[in-house]
Amino acid sequence: MFLLDWLSWLVSFLIDAQNIIFVLMFMLFCTTIISLARGLRYFLARRESRTFIRETADAFRQCQVHEVLFLAHRKRHSHVAAVVASGLEQFESVSHLVTQAEAVAMARRALHRSSAATHRALKEGLPTLAAVATTAPLVGLLGTVDGILSAFGGSAMQKSTLMRLIMGRLSQSLVTTALGLSVAVLAVWAYNYFSSQLEAFAIETSNASSDLVTFLTVRHRRP
Repeated sequence: MFLLDWLSWLVSFLIDAQNIIFVLMFMLFCTTIISLARGLRYFLARRESRTFIRETADAFRQCQVHEVLFLAHRKRHSHVAAVVASGLEQFESVSHLVTQAEAVAMARRALHRSSAATHRALKEGLPTLAAVATTAPLVGLLGTVDGILSAFGGSAMQKSTLMRLIMGRLSQSLVTTALGLSVAVLAVWAYNYFSSQLEAFAIETSNASSDLVTFLTVRHRRP
């Protein structure tokens, strides 16, 4: 009974046009906040990663591992720095305990774990954008349905008055659909943009991992 009562209340709440507008405005607010937060996060990740790659080029050539780690810890928002630091730290912590091949293999696994964790962190908020993009048009449509149903509630009026009332209510009922579509368009655009950025970040971390494994392998083959 409690579940049925709750579902009945939820349906009656959503059918109300004013409540639907409130829900859509909340979706718009969430979309805006997530987009701003992800935009700033991705901007910092891109900028610090480019700086990290440029600053560590000489350190890698001179095999200055501690310098690379020092620079990586300074780039807190860089996805490339986070992955490289995890691989180097794992390798340095076990290189004197196991063989070189085993140390490189352990570093490779650390790189894989760090890449996955970094990807999850960068992906935060994107499922919410996808949910808003999917549900906002349907929520807006509920408002239109409510407006259409209420538009035919005055059948006892004169024909001319009834027609004006019906047309007025029908035009008002389309506002929620338009608002829902607008929110969905913004959410879809933001989701697609950030997804493309996330794919680029995944490629960068994969390249950084491959380069680090190559560096560790070649470094310990030198006499």
